[in-house]
Amino acid sequence: MTLKKALFIKGFILVDKINRLLLHQRFKALFFKKHLSDATKKLLWGIIHFMFNLRRFLVRV
Repeated sequence: MTLKKALFIKGFILVDKINRLLLHQRFKALFFKKHLSDATKKLLWGIIHFMFNLRRFLVRV
């Protein structure tokens, strides 16, 4: 774990070096809350969910 300065986020947050999960979750939450409509959020969630499942399927094959 390291401390990393995040753009557009005040202060430092703890970030896992391997996947930077905390950074991505915090940025995604702030960005989605401020800039996207509900319909756009649902569409993006569907695309991301589909791509994630497709990648998992291809890894198994």
